[in-house]
Amino acid sequence: MSDLRAWASTSPSQLSAFKLCARKWWRESVNGERRPSGPAAERGSLIHAQLEAYLERGGAGALPEHGTARAMVRALPPAASIPREQIEVDFSFTPAGWPVPVRGRVDLIELAAGGGYARITDHKTAINIDASQKGEYELRADPQALLYSHAALVGALGDLGPLGEPLTFRLVYGETGAPYRVAVSSVTWGAADLVEGVEALGEAARAQSVLAAAPAWGEVAPNYSACDRFGGCPFLRDCRSAVVAPVVEVQGLMSSTPSSSPSDFLAALAARRAPSTSATAPAPAPASSTSAPPAGATKR
Repeated sequence: MSDLRAWASTSPSQLSAFKLCARKWWRESVNGERRPSGPAAERGSLIHAQLEAYLERGGAGALPEHGTARAMVRALPPAASIPREQIEVDFSFTPAGWPVPVRGRVDLIELAAGGGYARITDHKTAINIDASQKGEYELRADPQALLYSHAALVGALGDLGPLGEPLTFRLVYGETGAPYRVAVSSVTWGAADLVEGVEALGEAARAQSVLAAAPAWGEVAPNYSACDRFGGCPFLRDCRSAVVAPVVEVQGLMSSTPSSSPSDFLAALAARRAPSTSATAPAPAPASSTSAPPAGATKR
């Protein structure tokens, strides 16, 4: 279902989706074509709610009921030890040079006594931690790690004001099945590291701003190598039908043209088939850049 609205902000999750496949990002975040939440998302929300209650209220029977949440509290502060204004903190700010604000929500903020140090935590649930956990090297380029930390640095986290250096960002992972393993990834950095990383992300935000004006998803280049990520793209069938070529040949070329547009894809396909194509069966020509998008692709 489409819920078209003016694109006016971005987020760490949008930037990650955009880097993976700009076309998928456009359909979800610009055209509003989002799938209903499934069991995994609902389970994650339940675990987050139980961790929030544990950190804020504590008291008798403070330990969460869900096995994953109960295991994750071992990596968190004691029950009822965190002020409410440091739990589930929304933020919205516009980094220097960005065309739109960035929005997000920090699960937990810990402050050292007397100031001068802060640690930001985000809770993550995973079916398999080994397949999901990010290392420090990955976190240094991760949109969530960079932007959550930068929000703390510039004073965008509620009424806490700018938080000092060094600043630590960490992910606390909880596996959703027994034996409910827990793992922690973290990165600590100063202001210069964050400014440099956020400036690099600004390029993606500016590209989002340009592509958000596209009239239809067929005008936004896909990344065919990402079609099978995270259980498969819900728009895969549409992308395949938008390319006038046998599906078997489309599949064969996907991995070799990970960032091509449909017209680039057809041009590469034509070149690939050229040696074995007879004069009576010419290779398909690249699609015109002015051709109409597939049915149902135009914004409403």
